[in-house]
Amino acid sequence: MDAAPFALPATERQIAYARSLALKNQSLLPWEVQQDRRSLSA
Repeated sequence: MDAAPFALPATERQIAYARSLALKNQSLLPWEVQQDRRSLSA
């Protein structure tokens, strides 16, 4: 169950929140991470 055959895309709200956190912490948010919900949550 852990290994899905495909990655679910991140929602616009998830990306916006992650970007705001990255900006606040002065860090980069890699493009690859933005493409997958699990990666973005981690």
